[in-house]
Amino acid sequence: MKKFIILLSIILFNFPNDGLSQNLEHLTFGENYGFSEIYFDGFEHKNLIKYYTNVGKFSGLWFNGYKRLSPFKAAQRHIVDADITSHFFFLDEKDPFSRFLVDINPQFKVRQHFGDIQFSAPVRTPSYMPGFKIYYLFPSPFEKNYNRNENLYFGIYHHSNGQDGETLAVNAEIPDKVIFENKKLDFDFLQERLFNVYNGSFSTNFLQFGFNRYWWKTRKKEIEVIRTISDPFDINGSSDSTYLDKDYITKSINYHQLNLELRYHFFTADELEKYFSNRNIMMKYSLINVRPFYVKDPYGELPDVKLMERMRFDLNVQFRTGTIELNNFELYRAFDISSTFSFRLWRSSFLAVFLEAGYFGSDNYNIYLEDEYIFFRFGLASGSFINSNSLLSTLKR
Repeated sequence: MKKFIILLSIILFNFPNDGLSQNLEHLTFGENYGFSEIYFDGFEHKNLIKYYTNVGKFSGLWFNGYKRLSPFKAAQRHIVDADITSHFFFLDEKDPFSRFLVDINPQFKVRQHFGDIQFSAPVRTPSYMPGFKIYYLFPSPFEKNYNRNENLYFGIYHHSNGQDGETLAVNAEIPDKVIFENKKLDFDFLQERLFNVYNGSFSTNFLQFGFNRYWWKTRKKEIEVIRTISDPFDINGSSDSTYLDKDYITKSINYHQLNLELRYHFFTADELEKYFSNRNIMMKYSLINVRPFYVKDPYGELPDVKLMERMRFDLNVQFRTGTIELNNFELYRAFDISSTFSFRLWRSSFLAVFLEAGYFGSDNYNIYLEDEYIFFRFGLASGSFINSNSLLSTLKR
């Protein structure tokens, strides 16, 4: 079964992903609702979800750092530290009355270790997470306002590392070549660690029950425009007169997302049961800052504009509510927190640079769950970023 899941993940990752390889459909700024209000139908609500789906991240050597706090203190770098994700959307056609969206979302986490206790800089026990989500969309029932949207979603995912060795270090058999060439490896794995991070098996499944709320605010800027008064009886226009007037254009738009999620793990490997929290609460806040790109108008009227994403900010918090019997496990280790800044690259539809820092009370990288970390990462991010090449409609008065 595990081999079949891994093979399916590889096929999905190599299948062309229309959700990321093509530009998203446009968001319509309704003229009937004024310059600062945005009207979303069901189709446009789905496009907003696409912009907020998790992005892939890649960080290389010297651009990431992990400081392990327990079970023993050590610094760790990675030649490759990457989160790879892909989205295959279903029921995302232009049907404003459709309430559902399906997101088939295989994910893959990989760390190529460098130095420390790992032998030969390997990609050690990568994380495979195939799964999907189903969204149910609805307008906000609390506010009669066109700049609010909400949805509920349900997801199911598998998480394993593709290894078949003993889960617990005390039962693990490390190859003689590795033991003799790296004495520290033998000592750390068999004496200080609870889990076998050399080739230990990790497997679990989880359900997601979540809620998203989206809202956005527009900042305006006052400008001077030239108005013309024409005499309808003057065919030559010789009596036309002009005057200065004031109007407003959009300076920026901030899109916000609040996400709440309950995660329940099931069919977790027996050896992990008492060390692994089966019930988690996840919270996320995201901000996308968008700036308009104005096209020059020789006639002095307000120009049409397109939107360009400038940056985005994510704050993630996780709290484990299940029973955890790891050594030296204090209440504060039930928390994870991380923040990420991403800045879209100029003239790029899908690339950004990102800076991320945070704390893991329990590492989310499969069999390394007993590790407590503070970390930072700097690198490239790939996702659906709002830019002038996207099929965004023009923003009008």
